[in-house]
Amino acid sequence: MKLRDELTEEETRRMAIAGSIIVVVLFIICLPSFYYLFVAESTINFSNAIKSGVSIFAALRNISLIVYVLWFLPASILGEAADSWVKRRSFRPRNVLILLMLFGELLFIAASLFTVLDTILPGISFLIQLPLITASFSAGLLITVVTMEKTRIKGYVKKAFD
Repeated sequence: MKLRDELTEEETRRMAIAGSIIVVVLFIICLPSFYYLFVAESTINFSNAIKSGVSIFAALRNISLIVYVLWFLPASILGEAADSWVKRRSFRPRNVLILLMLFGELLFIAASLFTVLDTILPGISFLIQLPLITASFSAGLLITVVTMEKTRIKGYVKKAFD
């Protein structure tokens, strides 16, 4: 007997195809922007910001908005398009907004922690900044997951994607 959350064989096949397409498209989108933001010599490059004397926290805080628009906006649209294709339903812009809200919360919390850490610890070593960056992203992810698990918000997300 099929459980409510279990996928049929056709949905499983469609999900594998959609997942493959999402990975390829996001790789095509993220690779050039990653190169432009972190490797190539440009005015908004991460390493140029660090060379100018600011901390890694400030550089990541400034790049987070660009990353949100370049990476998370297409990821949200692709995620909803894949979900609607797998479940054979119409595309729902509301679901894209929900995904963008959750991704935005993650980056907002991380950027806020970057600001606090940059204020409290202005001249610390690179080796100390890296674990703090990881902790900031982890805290943002943890708070976003806790937000999704709240009963009212969980109900909205579950209703939106069913």
